[in-house]
Amino acid sequence: MSMTQAVETATTSSDHLALARHFEEAAQAAQTRLAEHQRLLAQYKAKSFLYGKNIYRLEEHCDVLIRNDEQSVDANRKLAELHRELAQTATMSP
Repeated sequence: MSMTQAVETATTSSDHLALARHFEEAAQAAQTRLAEHQRLLAQYKAKSFLYGKNIYRLEEHCDVLIRNDEQSVDANRKLAELHRELAQTATMSP
C-alpha cells in the first residue's frame, strides 16, 4: 500500500499509530542525513584549501541539503505527532 493510500484509509487507532511510526522513522532517517551533511560541511571548511574556488559551491550545496534535512525532520515529526493524536481519538481496530 502506498503512503497516500495509507493516509487516505487510516481510520483506526492502529492505522494512525502505524503512520506515526512511519513518520518517526522518516524523521530519524532525515536526522541521520542531516548529521552527515553537517560533518561534510565541517570537513569542507576545515580543509577548504583542498577545493580551491569550488569550496563555495560545495559549502552552498551542503547548506541547501542541511536546510532541506532540517525541514524534513521537523515536518515528519509534526506528522508523527498528529497521527499519535489522531490515534487517541480513532476507533480501536477490530
